[in-house]
Amino acid sequence: MSKHKKTQWHPAFCSAMRLEFRDDADYLDYINEYNLNTKPLQMDLLIVKKIRDVELKNGIGKIFRTHNILEYKSPKDSLNKNTYLKVVSYALLYKTQENHVDEIELSEITITLVRESKPSKLFLWFRRNGYEIIQKYPGIYYIERENHFLTQIIVSSELSKDNQKWLTLLSRNLDRLDAERALKQLHALPENEKEKYGSAVLTVAEDENKDLFENVKEDKNMCEFIRNFMAPELAVAREEAIREGIAEGREKGIAEGRAEGRAEGRAEGRAEGRLAERKDIVIRLFKAGNSLIDISGIVQMSLAEVEAVVAEG
Repeated sequence: MSKHKKTQWHPAFCSAMRLEFRDDADYLDYINEYNLNTKPLQMDLLIVKKIRDVELKNGIGKIFRTHNILEYKSPKDSLNKNTYLKVVSYALLYKTQENHVDEIELSEITITLVRESKPSKLFLWFRRNGYEIIQKYPGIYYIERENHFLTQIIVSSELSKDNQKWLTLLSRNLDRLDAERALKQLHALPENEKEKYGSAVLTVAEDENKDLFENVKEDKNMCEFIRNFMAPELAVAREEAIREGIAEGREKGIAEGRAEGRAEGRAEGRAEGRLAERKDIVIRLFKAGNSLIDISGIVQMSLAEVEAVVAEG
């Protein structure tokens, strides 16, 4: 990774949280970098739960009420008592911005602090100051005290990789299984979620574990998985291109002869279908983070042809 390139941890975190709660997307509104006043008074993420009594499926959301403030710390940032007190002040300031007095109940505001490693000094400070720490789920700790905002600490390195599939990828310490899982999760997403959220998470995972991902992508089994995974979608695209080619050929055949038009339409349709398939593979592999050289080998196209497709797409 270039020393001049700064890893975009916070956008990836916001994307990861959207993917964690994708099963309950209809019940949640997201506001990235919610401004409390002027910068730097800015929340990392505000999640508004639209229906109070709906229980969210992801364990991270079990504590959520209506207004949920999230603060994310990248691996190089510390999570200490000042961070906690700052977010408490955010919660209080957020409450004071209500349109009418008591429009927002204090009991309807929650705080979530997220970091990859456990903040041991902060946990010690909590215990010394009368807070109770309860581990509700792997990597999810509730911080409880009377007259206190509902608060949880998320230690992403301890989370279940089956239950929190995306947040666990925001790490500098991924292994081969994590890298393979990341690629498979990305390819399993619908196209709109893949481009809007999945790619942001994968980009950070790859930037912070570059050698690992390069080795995984060079693996023939992974390349075969990518081709097999995309085969049904590509088959549909190919058939559509063929049908369009045949239709164009038929239109041309009106002027040049019906029989000749059908023959040319089939030929052109097959050619266009094959070209559309290969272009689609190139774009998908490129968006998934594969190098142009790797893509060239997978789709059996020259590097110049791959570069041209990427430039067009």
